[in-house]
Amino acid sequence: YRAYAEEDISDAKSTMNLRELFQLVKDLKQMDSKFGISKLATAFCGANAAMATGDDGTWEDWDWELDYEEFQEILVRITDMKTKTAEGQLSEKVDSFLANVVGKLVIKQAPKTVV
Repeated sequence: YRAYAEEDISDAKSTMNLRELFQLVKDLKQMDSKFGISKLATAFCGANAAMATGDDGTWEDWDWELDYEEFQEILVRITDMKTKTAEGQLSEKVDSFLANVVGKLVIKQAPKTVV
């Protein structure tokens, strides 16, 4: 989360915007003909709105950024959208997504220790 949230230097906060999220999901090789930008944007808006408090229904209240809690929410939403027809509980699907997709990217990008 942190590596992608800090990619956009235009904001000082450690939050993730839609462009940063797109780059992460693209790096995870999850963008395809069945899960494109429109579905990612839908998940982004849903996660952002689901965690919002005091939504007054105006654009001024919309922050267009995901904090870490909203980021966790969007991982669940992406998993649910991509595995809607697969058998199993959503919690098991999320565990598998984190271990087999996100975990591989983290390991792949981890800095190598020089001995």
